[in-house]
Amino acid sequence: MSLLSRAVSASIPVFAIASLIASVELFGSACTPSPSVGRPSDDELRNLHARQAPAFDELRAMITADAVVAVVGEDHVGNCWTDGGAWACGGAANVDEAGMLASTGLGALRYNHYRDLLHVVGAHQVAIRPSGDVEMAIFRDGIATSGTSKGILWASNGSKSPLVRDTDHGRPATFALNYGRINGSWYIEHSSN
Repeated sequence: MSLLSRAVSASIPVFAIASLIASVELFGSACTPSPSVGRPSDDELRNLHARQAPAFDELRAMITADAVVAVVGEDHVGNCWTDGGAWACGGAANVDEAGMLASTGLGALRYNHYRDLLHVVGAHQVAIRPSGDVEMAIFRDGIATSGTSKGILWASNGSKSPLVRDTDHGRPATFALNYGRINGSWYIEHSSN
């Protein structure tokens, strides 16, 4: 029995199957995000960026163009947050996805495109900072006051410091943030405190 036949007999909506097939056809082998277990190494992130450079470039262009939101991810869009259930937006609780999108001004098709690209690059969110730097957050662990994160960053001014050979092993003791070069304005950003 084919995968499609099994899905239809299991009462999975045909539009869901078509959407999945279209996603696989659209991205093909591009749907190989970063390792999902543990913190990725610098080499893994460099390889991911090399494989998915067009998706990283598109995410950067999208978040730069979307003046209505500074962050888009599965659990955080603009001024809205979710823990997997309902959204909370600027003091309003129990907001559904349509309400979240209305609150942020982001269209449903645009949000879904962000989510598709985030999946392709293995990131949980993309954010633009006041400096113009764009971060694709790939790994996070712990809490804000005692945690670590690692992702890929596009530097709006073309450079970042402190620049180290390996962000996991060459970390200056006095910096909670350090960078490893990928290419051009692209860097690995590793933060810990």
